Amino acid sequence: MSFIAYLFSAYLFGSIPWGYLIAKLHGINIVKKGSGNIGATNIYRTLGFSYALVVFLLDVLKGLLVMLVAKFSVNSHYEIAMLALAVILGHTFSIFLRGKGGKGIATTFGVLLILIGWKVMGVVLLAAICLMLITRYMSLTNLILIWIFPSFFVFVNPDFAYFALGVGVVLLIYWEHRDNIERLKEGRELELAVKVGIKSVKKTTPSIANVAAPMRANKKSVASKKKVIQKKQTSKAKSEVVAKKRPLKKRS
Repeated sequence: MSFIAYLFSAYLFGSIPWGYLIAKLHGINIVKKGSGNIGATNIYRTLGFSYALVVFLLDVLKGLLVMLVAKFSVNSHYEIAMLALAVILGHTFSIFLRGKGGKGIATTFGVLLILIGWKVMGVVLLAAICLMLITRYMSLTNLILIWIFPSFFVFVNPDFAYFALGVGVVLLIYWEHRDNIERLKEGRELELAVKVGIKSVKKTTPSIANVAAPMRANKKSVASKKKVIQKKQTSKAKSEVVAKKRPLKKRS
C-alpha cells in the first residue's frame, strides 16, 4: 500500500461525521443547529451530555486508530505527522458533509494519545476540565490548551516533524475558532450550561428573578388601583365642597 493511499485513507476515516450521524438518528440536522458544528460541544448543547460523550470518544478514536496504524506501517516521523494532519483535516473538512465538520479538538486528542502518551494526556484532560469549570467557556479552554502540542515537542521531547505538525494544528484550531474568538472579545460567547439528558437544567430551573417578577407586577397593579380609588375619592370630596360653597339662587 503506497503512502498516498495511507494519506487518503486517513482523511476518509477522519471524515466520518459521527456527530452528524448520531444527531440524525434523533431526527436532528446538527449542521443547522447551534454553531452548525458536528463536534461534541454542539452535540452537548443540542442533545445533552451522554450523546456528547459518545461523539467525543468516537472522534478521539479516529485520531487514535490512525496513529496506531501509522506507528506500525511507516517509519519516518514526517510521514506519521502527515497522516496525523490528514485525519484531523478529515474531521474538520469532511468530504461527506461538503467540507463542513468539527473543530478538530477531539481527533487531535486521539493523535496526541499516541504521540505524547496517555499519562500526559490524562493530566491535560484534567486540566481541561478544571479550566472549563473556571472559565465556563469550552472554546477558551481549547485555545489555551492546544499550545501544549507544539510546546511538548520543543521543551520535553524535541522533534521538528511533530513540532511543525503542532504549529499547523494550532493554526487550524485558531482558524476553526475564529467566530468564538470574536464573540469572546465582544463578551457574547455562550457559556457551557449544565445539562442532563436532552434538556438544560439552566432552562428548566426557575431563577429567583423569574419567580419574583409576577409578585412585583401584582404589587404594582394593586398600588395603581389604590391610587385610582384615592383620586376618585379626592375629586368627589372636592366637588362636594364646591357644591356647598355655591350660593343658592333666590326665587323671584
